[in-house]
Amino acid sequence: MSRSIVTKFIAFVLAACSFVGAAASVLGITVLALEGLYDTSLEDQVYQEMESYSYTIAVECAERYAAEHLGDCSSHLVQSIFGGYPASGSYDWSARIIRHEELLTQIGTQPSDPKRFVHRFVVTYPSAQHPEEAAVRTADITIWENGEQVDYTLYYYNSPEYTVEIDMQRQALQEDAWTMLEWLYAYRFQMIFMAVVSLLVFAVCLVYLCCVAGRAPGSSEVRPAGLNRLPLDAYAFAVGVLGLAGCVFGAELARWTFSDGVNYGGLILGMMLGAVLSMLVIALIFALAAQMKLKGGYWWRNSLAGRGILWLGRGLRWLGRGVARLMDMLPVVWQWLLTAAVMAVSFTLALFWKMNSDAPLRSIWLLVITLACVGIVCYGAYSFGTLLWGIHKMNRGSLDHKIPTKYLIGSFREFAVALNALSDSAMVAAQKQLQSERMKTELITNVSHDIKTPLTSIINYADLLQKPHTEEEQAQYLEVLSRQSLRLKKLIDDLMEMSKASTGNLTVEITTIDAAEAVNQALGEFCGKLEKARLTPVFSPPQEPVLMKADGRLVWRVLSNLLGNAVKYALPGTRVYIDTACVDGQVLISIKNISAEPLNVSSEELMERFVRGDASRNTEGSGLGLNIAKSLMEVQKGQLSLLVDGDLFKVTLLFPRAE
Repeated sequence: MSRSIVTKFIAFVLAACSFVGAAASVLGITVLALEGLYDTSLEDQVYQEMESYSYTIAVECAERYAAEHLGDCSSHLVQSIFGGYPASGSYDWSARIIRHEELLTQIGTQPSDPKRFVHRFVVTYPSAQHPEEAAVRTADITIWENGEQVDYTLYYYNSPEYTVEIDMQRQALQEDAWTMLEWLYAYRFQMIFMAVVSLLVFAVCLVYLCCVAGRAPGSSEVRPAGLNRLPLDAYAFAVGVLGLAGCVFGAELARWTFSDGVNYGGLILGMMLGAVLSMLVIALIFALAAQMKLKGGYWWRNSLAGRGILWLGRGLRWLGRGVARLMDMLPVVWQWLLTAAVMAVSFTLALFWKMNSDAPLRSIWLLVITLACVGIVCYGAYSFGTLLWGIHKMNRGSLDHKIPTKYLIGSFREFAVALNALSDSAMVAAQKQLQSERMKTELITNVSHDIKTPLTSIINYADLLQKPHTEEEQAQYLEVLSRQSLRLKKLIDDLMEMSKASTGNLTVEITTIDAAEAVNQALGEFCGKLEKARLTPVFSPPQEPVLMKADGRLVWRVLSNLLGNAVKYALPGTRVYIDTACVDGQVLISIKNISAEPLNVSSEELMERFVRGDASRNTEGSGLGLNIAKSLMEVQKGQLSLLVDGDLFKVTLLFPRAE
């Protein structure tokens, strides 16, 4: 057992003991306060109690004496009315009845060292005689006499004034009750101190238990375990039942103590009941502290009432979803017709029920049905208004407007979602249309520029050839005409290939190709161009063959476009890195180089048509290389991705892998 668990157990026991001690002290203080023993001394209280008890005995003795000697009542009638004297009358007290200083009778033997109480009064005594005119009141009584029931009419008279002297010892009172009061009185101030100390210890232990509740040793995670996981309302019910039983038992125990004497068995049982109740109260607080630390309302979700509410909520949600599904299966018109029919029938039945009686419950039910019908109509109006307002906004050109669906349900929500989706589609179509118009404009501009430049050179140099010129000039003119013609032919070929690739009119023959051989073949073709551009290719072929599914002719064209871009735009004196690898069932070919010019455009823009790495467009090229390579990769079921990081230019090709 860990030290933390031992500490918790000790704190729990101390809290329970201090709770019982505080409760017992408060109970004792309450008893003394009710008896007035904090205002007067115990002897004064005993004297007042003896005086009150002596008066009760004096009245009983005087009434009995008058009935026997003045009332003409038989002994069995007196016995039936008054019964016998108190059992302690012969030992703890005695009575002397005197009239006009004449001793009429003495009851009991005078005890030693008594306290004397003198009472003077006139009593009312019963008589069986019949002078009705002198009787104060009458009463009928039936008694058993000689084995038979005999009916008597008693006539009550006022006796002469008697003086009754009561000699009483303290033992005439309930000895056990006063013994307990004496014990409590002796510790009346100590009990106050004990109550304060017990409450402080209880508070300290309770605070500690609340702080460590739900925390396992060596862990900061809060997780109720053991008895802390029990539902709180079960704890509260047990505490309430046991507390109510304790109150009833305490009241009965007090009655026993002050009437029949101290019941020590009852006291022990009461202490055990108090100990169990205190442990339950502390366990309830401990579990409450542990469960309150968890988020999400765990303390009430874990309770029996909370579980019932959650189950009821799930049942109602399930029922609501079922009804909603049934309603969704119906057309919108039938949904509202069915709703209107249910409203009409419900209102009619409620009105008919109300007409048969004016009971308040029926009036309340009619009001509820009426408010429900009005609420349904208002909700329908609100939903239709929300949809109509959204349609008007979209109709005025606000295609980015979205109809709020938070408070819409059923067909209203479906309608709003469909309208929002239509708005998104319209926005996408409008953006695509704008982008298409922009690309068309740029395409016309770029194609015009790229065709016009070599064509102008061809026209100019052809015109120069028609004029007088030298042999050297002719050779120079012919070289320019050849170069510009090839440039124009290359542009036209790129346009044709771009058109075929984008429309899917290319013939594709997928075969198994070795990726390393394809790269080596392309490097062999571009070896001279790379050397002329002062670029060093770095390629480390894999040890094992890497096979991929592709069209060899199209792979060559893709690699030639990428290596051609490197020749045109890479920084002279740098390296071009080519790598091949297998990644997740695909073959990867990557080409990396450093750009000679700052790349101020994103990778997405570089993938568009007629976009070059140099914004001035001084280098030769159409700007179609990357776009054509991407289209050629797509027709082979591959992918081309471009990464631009500062001056780093990286192209990644992904092909399906072949076994």
